Amino acid sequence: MDIIILDIPFKKEDFLRISWMRWRIEWHKTIKRIKNSSIAGLIILILGIIAASDDEPFNPFILIGIGLMIIPIFVFSIMFFSKKQYKSKVNKLAERYEKLKMDASYEISPDYFKYQDSEKTVDFKWNTFSGYSFYKNLLIVKLHNASLANSFIFEKDESNIEDYHRVLDLVKAKLDYIEMS
Repeated sequence: MDIIILDIPFKKEDFLRISWMRWRIEWHKTIKRIKNSSIAGLIILILGIIAASDDEPFNPFILIGIGLMIIPIFVFSIMFFSKKQYKSKVNKLAERYEKLKMDASYEISPDYFKYQDSEKTVDFKWNTFSGYSFYKNLLIVKLHNASLANSFIFEKDESNIEDYHRVLDLVKAKLDYIEMS
């Protein structure tokens, strides 16, 4: 396979859109965790109520169930209120990158994955990635033990369809598919 070289100019709108997609992916993961915790809390609370007896004035399952149902409310409110702060930080970062002309360059080969912009150059061996996923029209290449913010994202659109498929073919050959959780 040939080396794939992609030079991508910085576009503020694209950066903001992809950053917002990252937020939505994390938001959906959090909603799933909140639902699971609430269901577990409800089940434990019901079991605690069923198992309660007049001989025992206090059943710890009731307290645990209530706790598991209250914690998701706090997590939901933190995520909800941090949304505005996230948008503000991303906008400031986009302004900074626009001033720096933060054009990105990717060099992708069967042996390595290289990313370069005006601030950094990073070389990765393929074994530093945990796999790849899809979200809508995005190809997400994930690093081991890294958040989505530190993943590499390639967008499929009409202007780069050929490059996208070349990258996708190489990524499929080198990495395992990971279901978005």
